[in-house]
Amino acid sequence: SATLDGNDDQAASGAIRFLGNWNLIGRETKNKGSLVFKVENRHLISTDIPPSQLGFEVGYQGLTGTLFSDAGTVLVDLNWQQAFNKGGGGLIFGRYDPNDYVDVSGHANPWTTFSNLSVLVNTSIALPDSGFGVGGGHWISSQAGDWFVLGSISDANGVIDEVEFFEGGSEFFTAVELGWTPHRSERHTNQLHITGWHVDERDDAGVPESEGVTIGANWSIVEDIMIFGRAGWSDGKAPLMNTTATLGVMKRFYKRDLLGLGFNWGNPSYKNLRDQYSTEFFYRFQFAQNLALTPSLQWLIDPANNTEEDQIWIGGLRVRISL
Repeated sequence: SATLDGNDDQAASGAIRFLGNWNLIGRETKNKGSLVFKVENRHLISTDIPPSQLGFEVGYQGLTGTLFSDAGTVLVDLNWQQAFNKGGGGLIFGRYDPNDYVDVSGHANPWTTFSNLSVLVNTSIALPDSGFGVGGGHWISSQAGDWFVLGSISDANGVIDEVEFFEGGSEFFTAVELGWTPHRSERHTNQLHITGWHVDERDDAGVPESEGVTIGANWSIVEDIMIFGRAGWSDGKAPLMNTTATLGVMKRFYKRDLLGLGFNWGNPSYKNLRDQYSTEFFYRFQFAQNLALTPSLQWLIDPANNTEEDQIWIGGLRVRISL
């Protein structure tokens, strides 16, 4: 729920996920080939709007409840993933979510960490939703650590609630990334990377061509504390922001509970909108391996689309059960 005058000030939704990985080739080798699928049902719970729309309801430029929408039953993933060179490289092709493969950071999981999109991902990137595409990557080992190179091209018009094969024609989102980590086993705990991206003009949607570059890093300074940061610069009106920066920290307690605090500043791609600032705090109570309760508090300062409000507070509660 949010504290504001007028419009909807409460939102609730649920998500049921069913996912699987069917290893069909090279089961006893490192060059495995697998069919990966993920189906979700995202639905309202006794409110008029879902948490993903609550931010827009108060004039905030972004999502305050990432992935918690009312999209219904959706096909998120249906793709083939193939490892090669003894697991040193990999390919993916089919339907997938580019958010899972572009500018990935170890702090960003909307199911288990933050809820605010601006803290989770780099909003200076015009990332499409799930759609068809192809991507690949490879590790390059050196005495100074392990480097990784990634590249992908996907449907710029991909949307979560429709399964269309390039309905808008040859309009693509492309990205390349170079990153480094001390060892590939630390990919999600200690790493830094730079990403370049480009999206074609989308004629039917009326969205112009855009491009940009981002940098990101996360690092575990001690065993139970991770700091993270990212920044992005872009040209064009396709992304939410043309310039953005994020800083934050997460700390683990009792080996299972998790605390997170993140800050974001963003300069919107539409110049008539003011800069906005986002802060989110959460604490995840991990009662058991398959049961977690996560209260959170978001502080939105100078929402870009609402010049009448300088500060908006949003309190949230997320329950996660896994089988």
